[in-house]
Amino acid sequence: MPLYEYRCLSCNETFEVRQKFSDEPIAKHADCGGEAKRLLSAPQ
Repeated sequence: MPLYEYRCLSCNETFEVRQKFSDEPIAKHADCGGEAKRLLSAPQ
């Protein structure tokens, strides 16, 4: 499963989430409940 990087727009924390390709991007940060956006990053 791929590891996706997200950033919370409320608290500005960057965090990673392991998800299936078919999963919808998460919308809320689990810690503070703020809106989360998936970040684009280069494969390693």
